Amino acid sequence: MRALHKSKRVSWPPDFKLCQDFMKLIS
Repeated sequence: MRALHKSKRVSWPPDFKLCQDFMKLIS
């Protein structure tokens, strides 16, 4: 998860929703 956040730009608040969607995908 950290690696994913690092690979992307550090736009934490906006990326949160995207992260959730990603988690749902791999869930």
